[in-house]
Amino acid sequence: MLTISGLKHFYYLPHFHDMRCKAPRISEIIRSRYHRDPHNGDVYIFMSKKYKV
Repeated sequence: MLTISGLKHFYYLPHFHDMRCKAPRISEIIRSRYHRDPHNGDVYIFMSKKYKV
């Protein structure tokens, strides 16, 4: 079991595949598309389209 204090929730973003984005652009996508605050302690997980299950 993985336990990291201070982290609230883990979110997998299955439709986000653009690996060219930097942190500010990813933060904006999380705000606009997923309606979440990217700076509130949550963890967002995404991967390239090639490794999508």
